[in-house]
Amino acid sequence: MKKKTSRSLMALLLVCVMAIALTACSKKGDTLTKEQYQEAVTKLTQDFADIQAKANDLDVNDKDAATKLLTELKKPLEDFKNVKAPKEFDEGHAKMQSGCQAMLDYLDIVIDAAGSDDPTSKLTESSTKIQEKVTAAVTDMSEGAQLLTKAGLTVS
Repeated sequence: MKKKTSRSLMALLLVCVMAIALTACSKKGDTLTKEQYQEAVTKLTQDFADIQAKANDLDVNDKDAATKLLTELKKPLEDFKNVKAPKEFDEGHAKMQSGCQAMLDYLDIVIDAAGSDDPTSKLTESSTKIQEKVTAAVTDMSEGAQLLTKAGLTVS
């Protein structure tokens, strides 16, 4: 990957990490209590801080390591989609889930590009779709976080 494209990819990755830190994750199952849902937000924030620390040490020319890191980012998002939020958080949670799906779609595009023979061309070719997915993810997650806060959840 060219250095400029790699840096752009890392910048997008870091933006995504910050946006995703607003979401919550948990195991599949019953509806969470408000306290469990709040704990899930804190856990997810820590999970992404750990991944961000790994990203800071990443050699941008190591396609395998970049792909592995991007794949790791998907797990908390996929877990979030299985969370059953307390009723008072339904509206905000639905927005957050929509944002998570957009972020998963974005990560799939970038992972596909990273694994291609010419990642720079692949990213350039997909740039409009990447921008749409990132914009949708950030918008939905921001709106979801606002709704969750309005409903009484502490979102940081």
